[in-house]
Amino acid sequence: MLIYIIKTTIFVISLFLTILCIGIVLYNGVILNIYSYINYKWIKHNKNQEIANTKKYNYFILLIPVLREQNVVSEIMKNLSSLKYPKKFYKIIFITTEREQYEYKRVLNNCKDGISREDSYNKIKNILRKNFSDDMAKNIANKIFNIKNKAERLNFIEDYFNNILSTYKIIKKENNLTSICHYPFVNGNKASQLNYFMDKIKEYIPNKYLNDKMTYIGIYDADSNPDKSTLLFINKMLENQQYKVPAIIQQPSLCLNNLNSIKKNLSGLFIKCDILFQLKWNLGFELTRLRKENKFKT
Repeated sequence: MLIYIIKTTIFVISLFLTILCIGIVLYNGVILNIYSYINYKWIKHNKNQEIANTKKYNYFILLIPVLREQNVVSEIMKNLSSLKYPKKFYKIIFITTEREQYEYKRVLNNCKDGISREDSYNKIKNILRKNFSDDMAKNIANKIFNIKNKAERLNFIEDYFNNILSTYKIIKKENNLTSICHYPFVNGNKASQLNYFMDKIKEYIPNKYLNDKMTYIGIYDADSNPDKSTLLFINKMLENQQYKVPAIIQQPSLCLNNLNSIKKNLSGLFIKCDILFQLKWNLGFELTRLRKENKFKT
């Protein structure tokens, strides 16, 4: 009897797992692909359509909290500054942080200590990796160890760090339609930067726009690349849907433009697989859900 119960239990569990696996494969391999294709065609259709004239323009505050974003910040500044939306109805604000300079100083001091102790190449490189990419850390370490004299090594690393343009300096230098709110503390994270701005919002936004019935806050990462018509589309959507304020709008991310920049190695392969899975999930599930909730037909 006991053997019969065990065999039956194993059979039921095996059957359940088999059905579950078939369901997962069917959903991921068929249903998500169908919805992904439908939503892809919907995106192309809407992208090529002109957005009709609007009755009113809502005011958008676009916030970009940044930390060590020197490689990408110029691109998003250019992108957001050229959105197809009346310039007087949106404000771009980068929220920089004192933590960036603090971390550079800490890494610089650790590097100098390592050079003084005559640490190995790998130890110096690992110190640098705390603030730089693997390639950058390797490049800097190579330059350090190409110099034979310890004093010259110390001078080199000091000069190198002193000449680094912080994210704040790049934004300040290339400033066009953007403003900067500097988070003056070394502790905290992205949420801390955003909360700090909200406490200071009256210093950056005219009082006439601090009205919850016409002002919306958008938050982007520094490596985001929103479509040029994003604000027009959201503005029209708000007008058509008659949301009760405050409305929360989710904009799914579709990672396409930077796939070719990923390294062609095993790590890069896993990153690409993750991106493609996320892309299919956003197209097939997230966008389907958002369209259903908001009744997007065109």
